Amino acid sequence: DVLELRNHIDVLARKGEKPEWISPGQAHLRWPKGSKFYFDGGAVPYNHQNEWAYAVAVVADPNKDAASYRAAREIAQLFIGHVAPDGNLPEDGVWNYWWGQAFDGWSRLDDVSKNKPEYPGDKGKAWISFRTIDAMSLIAVTRQGSPLLHKNVVNSTAALAARGLLYPLVNQ
Repeated sequence: DVLELRNHIDVLARKGEKPEWISPGQAHLRWPKGSKFYFDGGAVPYNHQNEWAYAVAVVADPNKDAASYRAAREIAQLFIGHVAPDGNLPEDGVWNYWWGQAFDGWSRLDDVSKNKPEYPGDKGKAWISFRTIDAMSLIAVTRQGSPLLHKNVVNSTAALAARGLLYPLVNQ
């Protein structure tokens, strides 16, 4: 079940990152430590968790699926806080692919991952496909929230798409 991440390699988490990256208890997705994934133990990249938040926003019933719906909103808020203040995506269309320990990197002493005990961090920027996923997620998730926030997301997304910095499908 997608909404509850049943039978998925990633899990909904509320701990595991430093407070400078995320508020204690805030929802995000992670790969469980020891799972059969290269970056086990780390938080997933923005686009990966935003894609899940998008699916939840599109198909979830806010009442019946309240926990997933709330988590999706928290995930979107994490991205907004890091990348899109007040819902305004960066005008240059550039933002980081990853966040948290995966951005900063870790050492063997940090004991983050079994499969990747040392990692220098990924400071790369999100590709156009990943940025498009991020923007589509924000549009879907903010539709039910603050009208001003949603308007800012829609307008900044349209401006980036018009300049070729997001795929045109984002305007659907």
